[in-house]
Amino acid sequence: KVVKVPSGLDPAIAASTTCSLRTAIHGFEKIGGVSTIDTVVIQGAGAVGLFALAYALRSGASRVITIGAPKERLELAMRWGAYSVLDIEATTHEERVQAIRDVTDGRGADLVVECAGNSAALTEGFSLVRRGGRYLVLGGQSTGEPAKIMGAQFNIGQLHVAGTVSADISHYYRALNFADQNQEIYPFAALLGNRYPLARASEALKSISSGHELRPIIDPHLKVKL
Repeated sequence: KVVKVPSGLDPAIAASTTCSLRTAIHGFEKIGGVSTIDTVVIQGAGAVGLFALAYALRSGASRVITIGAPKERLELAMRWGAYSVLDIEATTHEERVQAIRDVTDGRGADLVVECAGNSAALTEGFSLVRRGGRYLVLGGQSTGEPAKIMGAQFNIGQLHVAGTVSADISHYYRALNFADQNQEIYPFAALLGNRYPLARASEALKSISSGHELRPIIDPHLKVKL
């Protein structure tokens, strides 16, 4: 199956939607979408988290709060319209939980979206969501210390929990069109990193793995400088 890239969309931005944005769109669909009365918390300020922020805002969420780091990405989240941000490098778990309670009259968020990909965030998310709320897991975790979660957090909390990774071709089509139609509101080029020739692909992959860049670009047409 083939999806046409909109003519007005930078191919580099189109490539960046291949996983991150279509994963977010698929996840929001699976969890039941976003309503105009929802307070949404996004855990993580990487590419998935920032795309999720933009999608939640355009879906009409009452307010969207981003939790993550570094501060440069949180500043970008604020420019894109986040209600507020919480820096994990400058706040404690208890402070973050209280901050979410403070803006929701003590209830907690209607929807929490985990985009961080680590056990600490996954564990913390259950403390941020309100009773009867929804928790969407997009980042997941496959290595490291397991998340500490009690069964009672699911049934007594009456939570709807869903998870997904990537998506099908229909979500890629929607991701491309979302990026094309909203690029003036959210300058997605801010997510792009340096351009690397194919011969330096390993360097680009190391850069994204280390968190130094969100979306470095591997350009096979770029010549290696000798």
